[in-house]
Amino acid sequence: MRRFILRRFAFALVSIITATFAVFMLSRLAGDPLLLYANSGYGITAEGEAALRKRLGLDRPVPVQYALWLGRTLKGDMGETILDRKPVSRIVTQRLPSTIHLGGTAFLLSFMVGIPLGILSAVWRGSFGDYIGRFLALLGQAVPSFWLGLVLIGLLIGFKTPYESRPAKALDYSENTRMVTYQLTIELIKNNPLFGVGYGNFLPAFRLHYAQRKQEEPSLKTIGNSNMDHPHNETMFWMVEGGIIPLTGLLIIAGGFLIMLWKVKKKEAWAMAGLITPILIHTQLELPFYLSLVHWFIFIFLLYCMDEEYGIWHEAKIRLTVFIRIIAILLPIIIISYMASTLQTARAITRFERTGFKKPSLLVSVKNPRAWQKKYETLVMKLDLGIAKQTKDYKKLKDYIDWAEGYVKHSPYLFIYYDLATAYQAMGDKEKAWEIYRYAQYLYPGAKWRDEGESKNN
Repeated sequence: MRRFILRRFAFALVSIITATFAVFMLSRLAGDPLLLYANSGYGITAEGEAALRKRLGLDRPVPVQYALWLGRTLKGDMGETILDRKPVSRIVTQRLPSTIHLGGTAFLLSFMVGIPLGILSAVWRGSFGDYIGRFLALLGQAVPSFWLGLVLIGLLIGFKTPYESRPAKALDYSENTRMVTYQLTIELIKNNPLFGVGYGNFLPAFRLHYAQRKQEEPSLKTIGNSNMDHPHNETMFWMVEGGIIPLTGLLIIAGGFLIMLWKVKKKEAWAMAGLITPILIHTQLELPFYLSLVHWFIFIFLLYCMDEEYGIWHEAKIRLTVFIRIIAILLPIIIISYMASTLQTARAITRFERTGFKKPSLLVSVKNPRAWQKKYETLVMKLDLGIAKQTKDYKKLKDYIDWAEGYVKHSPYLFIYYDLATAYQAMGDKEKAWEIYRYAQYLYPGAKWRDEGESKNN
């Protein structure tokens, strides 16, 4: 028994050290911790940065930093907050009574409601009250607590938030723009029903089709100058880019899921499947899977819960167990490293934009430019263009023109056309500059444009 207890204690100790080291390393992979202070408005000088780095122990090797951090944490020293420099332990202590009050209230409510409902269901079995109790119990078991908590928080915020009606003009614009977007998207699907316009080509295909239709029918609603890279309907989006093949895949996945639920023949399965209905409805009105990692996580997690509870399991013997174990270890490490470097890249780019595009060194510090390739690429090339125009470096101007002309083929952004026209103008080719300008005017009829006479007068 003593050996068992010691072994379990050693295992727990190793697990704690491994977990804390992993969390510590993830925080370091996100970038230099001093960036947090810089983002908080401290305006750190070089001397202040050196002093702060020494005070926080960031001038030492990472293993030493981890040991110091773990030692302080075990002593109850959680450090200081970034903005107001208060001890974190004091803030936790201040919030602890509220946390205990909230948790205790929740426990008492569940106790006061659950016990009487259970007694009533047992005494009057088969009655209306029994069915109500069963329904509430089933609902409580089927609905993930984190999801229900988020729903209740959202409802509470919604009820407490003062409602301000949108102007009629804004509502009319929003409704008409959406309808025009759907109309044009359906026309694109009809024009390319089998293979679509190609993956990643929605933006250029939609913008060109809209420009053509706007020229044919001037009364068509102006949809603005935003980069319309999604029709706000996931099904339409995949049909436009891939044609009938992705639609077939979506129908097979949905059909297989429904067949699985039908074979189970349990009402609880259908009740749990209803949890994903709001997300599915959302995909037909907006673009959650295109933008939101949270939607993906919740959707996949709910599917996993249903498959785990009601799916049919099949066992298969696999001989390459060592290979699979290596993959099971390497895959999370690779994914976590990639996600951490992506976070660092996003952070550096955001800081570069917030500082008024005046610190190119932030772009140099990017760890994973491929994760934000379009954003990173356009920012770097815009910097090169500015330098080329100031120094009259015609080679760099030509490099930018070559890049921009290739870029607008898949991403016809309005600002790229503007910069491309200015690049040609800086090269002395005003005729080509106006040709680019007029084509951008054709693609974006809603923008405010100047005519050639006005520009020449200026």
